Amino acid sequence: MKKKRTRKNLDGRIKQIMGLALRVNRETKHSVFVEFSGHVDALMVSACVGGYKSEEYPDYSQIVWLKIESDVFARLSEIRAKLNSLLRDKK
Repeated sequence: MKKKRTRKNLDGRIKQIMGLALRVNRETKHSVFVEFSGHVDALMVSACVGGYKSEEYPDYSQIVWLKIESDVFARLSEIRAKLNSLLRDKK
């Protein structure tokens, strides 16, 4: 039962991050990219402050290996905090 609950919580956090990324893209000038690779259970999130510019690296970039890392929830919380800060910054 615990494993099922943890997976459900993890899925909820991933959906929350995807929803925040959508809001940041719609409500601000920042650009957020989210990629989920199910075959390796990885979530990649990157952000370009002020919007995407070709030939420039993102200002923020994280990869979370969902099955491997022991601090998955902490890492996802950090990403969520970053996206929330971008959402508050309407530049």
